[in-house]
Amino acid sequence: MSSSTTPSHNNKKKSSTYPDALFIEPLGPPHKQTLILLHGRGSTASSFAPPLLATLLSSPFPSSTSNYTFQQRLPHTKFIFPTASKRRALSFNRSVITQWFDNYTPLTLETTTNREEAMYLGLRETSLMLHRLLKSEVREIGGENVVLGGLSQGCAAALVAGLLWGGEALGAVVGLCGWLPLAGRLMEVLEERSGDGDEISFGGKGEDDDDDDSDGGGNIEEKGGRIDVDTPALRAIKFLEDELDFPHPLPPPPSSSSSSHPTLPFHQTPVFLAHGSLDEKVPIDVGMQGRDCLRALETETEWMEEEGQGHWYSGKMLERLIGFLEERGVVEVGRGHGRDAVPEELDDDGEGAAKNGNMLDGQGEDSDVDNRLRKFTLTVGGAAEKDECRTGKE
Repeated sequence: MSSSTTPSHNNKKKSSTYPDALFIEPLGPPHKQTLILLHGRGSTASSFAPPLLATLLSSPFPSSTSNYTFQQRLPHTKFIFPTASKRRALSFNRSVITQWFDNYTPLTLETTTNREEAMYLGLRETSLMLHRLLKSEVREIGGENVVLGGLSQGCAAALVAGLLWGGEALGAVVGLCGWLPLAGRLMEVLEERSGDGDEISFGGKGEDDDDDDSDGGGNIEEKGGRIDVDTPALRAIKFLEDELDFPHPLPPPPSSSSSSHPTLPFHQTPVFLAHGSLDEKVPIDVGMQGRDCLRALETETEWMEEEGQGHWYSGKMLERLIGFLEERGVVEVGRGHGRDAVPEELDDDGEGAAKNGNMLDGQGEDSDVDNRLRKFTLTVGGAAEKDECRTGKE
């Protein structure tokens, strides 16, 4: 299996290698949406994807008593599951584990800033990798139909990549049981006062950006590389860019029909966050800090707290996630779900396919699920690894 390598901006640091992402094609045509979903620390795509896709949810049809899997509720959705690179974890005696970035544990409001510089390289490299995936999907179906998200540390990485994204506004960014890295310091920047007319300079194209990319907010060379604007949100993103040594596209200039100051893509990208009240790995107050920071950054952020839920997603969370996407037009309300949406082109088993030589294998009939569709388990190069929430990692 081939792999992708993210170039390191610091020549003294060896770049990280990311295994091929797992692509799950829609159950049936047409392809309408893409969800890019990141696993938690210590897990892999092949471990994270099967139980998530097979989670049983209620029927979208009031007259039906059947259950439908998460995947069946989104039959026109392509799912992309990247796998994190292997990095040494400071909190685990420098053991080599899959993680999007290194971070200190246990997580509390007091420890989120401990050794935070250890996060920087991983956050930068992971964001660049995710931006390549986003650009490909945006070109194919448009930004409003692409969703980025993740679980636990995958949520944290997705939120940072979403804030740094410079292309078309996405359909949504979603996170389960996660947090926002550097939220405390971002809030400090947001609360700082600055002089009127200060100039904020945003960097040019990234090392792995294509020369013909038009996804960014403008050509920095044509606009001189600087803009005469200063808003709290732009200052905060510039701070994040500088901390991670991350090149960020120039925001578009204001227009008479828009707000009085330039905005970045995340301003037009809604965010959904869900968290369990009894989360023992990422305490809920850490998740709420991220929520508050995102709202201070002027994003539309919905927060769901599930009473009694620990550090894992639930059917209720996934139900609300789908509802959130429906309400914002990312997926169609009342259409494209379950048996009524199974296209005639699907065979009797309703099988789809996974790219990169990985097949979707049906694992038998489920009496609660329509017989024309099956609950899927992914078989990817051998036995699946234990997920991070069952092994004490996050």
